[in-house]
Amino acid sequence: MPTPANTRGDFSGSTRIIRDPGTAARTPFPGNLIPAGRLDSIGVKVAAFYPVPNVPGQPSGNANFRTNGSTKEPSDVYVGRLDHVFNAANRAYGRLLTSAGGPVDSPVWATPGTDPFHRTRENGYYNAAGTWFHNYRPALINEFRASFDRRKFINRVGSAYTNLNQTLGLKGVNPQFGPRVTVVGYAQIGEGSNHERLQVPIWGIHLVNHVLWVKGTVPPRAVPDAAPTGGHLGFDDGMGRHQGYRVVHVA
Repeated sequence: MPTPANTRGDFSGSTRIIRDPGTAARTPFPGNLIPAGRLDSIGVKVAAFYPVPNVPGQPSGNANFRTNGSTKEPSDVYVGRLDHVFNAANRAYGRLLTSAGGPVDSPVWATPGTDPFHRTRENGYYNAAGTWFHNYRPALINEFRASFDRRKFINRVGSAYTNLNQTLGLKGVNPQFGPRVTVVGYAQIGEGSNHERLQVPIWGIHLVNHVLWVKGTVPPRAVPDAAPTGGHLGFDDGMGRHQGYRVVHVA
């Protein structure tokens, strides 16, 4: 982070040479001090977003600020299921699955939307599925499956709808959002992903019909089966460790 003096144009305590871009030879500013009249009014407001360094002994722009951030990530999932046998020839199954989760990376600087971490995401969905079995006769069975899902994904930077651009006086941009500013040697101002990504709604419909018709006599048999059901498998680029495992089931 820059020091409070740096944000006012005072780099007298820095080993960096601050040069005047308005001169042909880019001569250094006397005393490493940028005159107040040369500071951009919007730049001064943006620089004020930086928090005061809190790590003693660390110079400007060198890991001189530490704080704790928080991420809220609700992951509640609700499931409802119904099985019903109508008669010897008809039975049905239905399920409803829903979740309204979405992580929120809380701000870690005083002004929300100005630090490089603050953002919100919404990732809710509804999924309804059902299966109907109908036995025409013992050797002829029909299975019909249907599923429907509706999902949304929204990603927003922390400055979304804060009118930060308008407050700063930035022209030619959406006034409801905030800027993303990169200053070499210092932390970025503003979160680095899409300002706003909207995927609403995302629809899915799946219909499947199976017919099982058994002809003749089928002798009993046992068939072994093995398939991956989960786990983790990871590799590196050959410069370090690699590890992993795989879980299988056998039936």
